[in-house]
Amino acid sequence: MATKGIERMFYHYILSWHEVSHMTDHDLTEEEIIQNIVVPVLGRQIKMWDVNGLGLHLFNLGTISRMTITKTTNKLTKSQIKKLTKGEQVGENCTSEIVDRFRSDLSAIDSKSLISLAAGTPKKQIFVIMKISDKELDSAYELAIKPLGNRFGYKIFRIDDIHDSSVITDQIISSIAESEIIIADLTRERPNCYYETGFAQALGKELVLTIKKGERKHFDLASHRFIEWETAVELKRELEERLEAIMEKRSAVLQRIKR
Repeated sequence: MATKGIERMFYHYILSWHEVSHMTDHDLTEEEIIQNIVVPVLGRQIKMWDVNGLGLHLFNLGTISRMTITKTTNKLTKSQIKKLTKGEQVGENCTSEIVDRFRSDLSAIDSKSLISLAAGTPKKQIFVIMKISDKELDSAYELAIKPLGNRFGYKIFRIDDIHDSSVITDQIISSIAESEIIIADLTRERPNCYYETGFAQALGKELVLTIKKGERKHFDLASHRFIEWETAVELKRELEERLEAIMEKRSAVLQRIKR
């Protein structure tokens, strides 16, 4: 049910290189703008993108000369999209607003506390990164992933299993930092899921990647070993085998330490 008084906004961006070439996209959510554009630009990342259906190109986002983010209360018309692809501003400029909000979210995270969580002994828990509020993926989580907690003696949870008033970004970052294992299902190509997976990888977490068969793996992680699944039964079986291998490896390490 929609919340009264909250107007849906649509976000659009223009990235320019030396005022000559432009890359644009439109009708995005605020989350998509932040995770897919603001984070890579501020991080000066090199990204592989399909521009206007013309095939994959490599972009150095540290060399852009201008980034403009605008918002409208309606999806863009064909004529507005045409203007945007020419590098013209369409809608209300909200670049500073979005960047400031993102930086504010980052500063809200207690960095010392985060470092302590990541450096300390992790909790016996598995945090699951995946798109939520998706019928197929929710079913896979409930039937295939969550039941493995009893099998291996771990607490397994997603962000929607946490019921408190803290900022969601803080909860996700903290949960990744203090968990022993991370399962990341990258079905549906959600930018936030890739961002969170990258964070887990940067912390050196034991990372298990899964994806629905037929779905596209993004350039950044395409070379990594994925569990590709079609059914919840198949996903559960493959995850069991992977987790068993992780447990055996850890047990062997502990035995060597004791000697």
